[in-house]
Amino acid sequence: MRAADAAANVGATSASLFVDPRAPTILATPSDNTTLNVVTPTLSAGFQDPPPFSAIVSGSFAATIDGLPATDFVVTSSGATFTPTIPFSQGAHVVTYTVSDANGNTGSVTARFFVDSVLPVVTLSPADTSIITTNRPLLRASFSDPDPSSSLDLSTFHAELNAQDISSSFTVGANEATFILNAPLPDQQFQLTARIFD
Repeated sequence: MRAADAAANVGATSASLFVDPRAPTILATPSDNTTLNVVTPTLSAGFQDPPPFSAIVSGSFAATIDGLPATDFVVTSSGATFTPTIPFSQGAHVVTYTVSDANGNTGSVTARFFVDSVLPVVTLSPADTSIITTNRPLLRASFSDPDPSSSLDLSTFHAELNAQDISSSFTVGANEATFILNAPLPDQQFQLTARIFD
């Protein structure tokens, strides 16, 4: 920039401008809409300042868990981590992270996660130690996912009879799987096992 006076004297100067409209980016772990089967998960936030890199401000990181300030994160120049000593309750939770760069741009991310460490319940019929009078019994595995239910994954159903996989023989429904044996069983003791994941 320059300017001249009436005597034609010219003054000039220059200024360097640094344009940085971009906020820091934050990568949350667990990510948004994650279901966890542990009650003390490690929470982490990795952050960086995208080009033109005005740098993350030390001490600008902040976090809330279920709306309350969380001050026990271990913070470095590139991220923050926290492993709770008090278990999360079963069900839905939300964590929010914010961090700022040297030009005052603030990045923020929210991650919702669902804690479900309660095992599905499986009930077998015939029941354990049963004595049956037919050699072609109806085998039934009834299952449910107690609160806080994250829903059953029916594709994970697995059944064995005396350690032999018979899963594909069952008709699997929303709450039970059933199978009538095609060939009669010999007179002996059998062990039926079944499992399913949520």
